[in-house]
Amino acid sequence: MSSLPVFDLHHPEIRVNAAGTGNVSVEVSLVHGPGRSHPDGLPVCTGRFGKKAHLAAGTINNLDENRPGARIALVRQDREAPSQFDSPDEGGDPDVGGEFQASRRWSRMSPVAARRPGGAAGPWKGVFMPHPCARINPAALAVAMAASLAVGSATAAATDLYYERSLMAEAGARCNLFTPQLQSALVSAREQARGAALRAGVPAQDVRAIADRARDRARSTPCDSQDLGIAAQRVRSSFAGYARLIRQDFPGDVGVWRADRSVNSRRPVWKLSQDVRQGALQMRLGIAGRPGAEHLMAVATFPDGVPPYTARIVMRDRRLTSGPYLDTRGASLKSLPLHMRIPRSGPFESYSAESRSPSGADLLPSGMASGWAFRFPAAAAAAIAELDPRESIQVEFLFASGPPQRLFLEVGDFTAARAFLAVRAG
Repeated sequence: MSSLPVFDLHHPEIRVNAAGTGNVSVEVSLVHGPGRSHPDGLPVCTGRFGKKAHLAAGTINNLDENRPGARIALVRQDREAPSQFDSPDEGGDPDVGGEFQASRRWSRMSPVAARRPGGAAGPWKGVFMPHPCARINPAALAVAMAASLAVGSATAAATDLYYERSLMAEAGARCNLFTPQLQSALVSAREQARGAALRAGVPAQDVRAIADRARDRARSTPCDSQDLGIAAQRVRSSFAGYARLIRQDFPGDVGVWRADRSVNSRRPVWKLSQDVRQGALQMRLGIAGRPGAEHLMAVATFPDGVPPYTARIVMRDRRLTSGPYLDTRGASLKSLPLHMRIPRSGPFESYSAESRSPSGADLLPSGMASGWAFRFPAAAAAAIAELDPRESIQVEFLFASGPPQRLFLEVGDFTAARAFLAVRAG
């Protein structure tokens, strides 16, 4: 691959007001088109640029220096990784290609933050120096652009799907376009698309904006619109089989919600559940009961046989926080442990169990000989449904003596699974 052209701020057609120069940056972005989100801009270089003719530096090796003036460099030099798009070594004696470039002692010295020779950080006594110009590393740029394109394509697909399903779910409810079973399936699919968009890295505020735009479009479209009628028929064809499903799994990054729309009036069953095990401690949390009497419940067994006196569900306080707590620290979200998807010290909201009793055999998960059942208020399920699907909740069991025992569950597509249960299959 041939070298790409240099970004030259000293081009004859570009004017720089030296007195007004400040922080200058350049970015490369991929824009997918109107109505679609695009990935964050790729920073090419940031720093303070200045133009001081009386402090002109000498020649610098290995850089494009066909004329004096401000330059922008994409690739870090020498020991810096070329795939990290940032400025090169800077300061009065930059390290370029393994060679320090000091050519003179400056008559005016001012402290700036720069790298010392050898890579050590600390204050450097030198003048402020404009960034030299380096050609873009084509291999690094190709890798970065390919990664950005792949992420951008996945992001665009997720946001498009969420917009389409949101629009049709809103229009279906407003214009009574679908049967209750199909409308329920469409709402469930919409919530799945929302979770997929968030897990693909779409910012939460962008997801909310997509939902608002879809709602506005649906409300402004006449119910007898020919285009809406064609779209509704496509939904009927696509979701006809889906609406008749009895059971479905809703996988997240870590856990899986299992939904069951079958009806059994003779005994209580799990309609929605997620299993978790931590050592000898095993638990199932979800919605269980008979038709018309279903509750958010937890059934757990304890290794020493001593039951807790109560249990509570703890989660991020939605009213006092602006979004989920995801302590990735640069790691992949898919590999992030559940205990790092909930704030360490709050703010929290919690819901205590309304009742406790030995569990009936009908609700015991496979492999659990006995256990205790805890029933939680309906408000707890509603609160979980409003959380971000990437975060987790904590179920805490409190004992008369000894520390509490805690289990973590992924929120995942809980909202989509609840929508799947909202209307019985027909």
